[in-house]
Amino acid sequence: AGGAILMRACCNRSYRHALGIDREDRGIEIQKTTHIHAPVEQVYGFWSRPENFAMIMSHVKEVTNSNSDGTYRWTVTGPGGVKVSWNSRITETIPNRLIEWESEPGSPIRNCGSVRFEPENGGTRVHVRLFYNPVGGMLSHSLASLLGADPKHVLDEDMVRMKSLFEIGKTTAHRHAVRREQVMNA
Repeated sequence: AGGAILMRACCNRSYRHALGIDREDRGIEIQKTTHIHAPVEQVYGFWSRPENFAMIMSHVKEVTNSNSDGTYRWTVTGPGGVKVSWNSRITETIPNRLIEWESEPGSPIRNCGSVRFEPENGGTRVHVRLFYNPVGGMLSHSLASLLGADPKHVLDEDMVRMKSLFEIGKTTAHRHAVRREQVMNA
């Protein structure tokens, strides 16, 4: 009973949400807005090909296009180096404006989100908004954050790498240099 009270106090969520078994809950929300000094068409072009993400996003190991209906197979490295895979599909696109996605039913990490692109001062304002339910719910999310695997911090770092890729022409990810030409020609 004491453990349950402590879990409730630490997570500030219902027991079902804290354990990740509340199927109606959208999960943890993460948002990030960044201005990138590059044309909307280029930035949108990068985001519209999720296969690019493994080149610059630290925890993304592989994204493959499963079929022509906008379904992708994701493999990421979670806390402790554990690899997790799931399928997601693009649910809506408006060229140079919006990309929305959601994981397929039964995915080990349920998630959904959107990326909005707006022209701004000769560049692009990128607004990422995502929701995810980690395996183990808020309890595992809280533990992972304590161990330095905070998804918000990871997204912040990934967006800095993306900004560097477009504005400087290169970045470093997975201990390797990545040049804009590699990504744009992939």
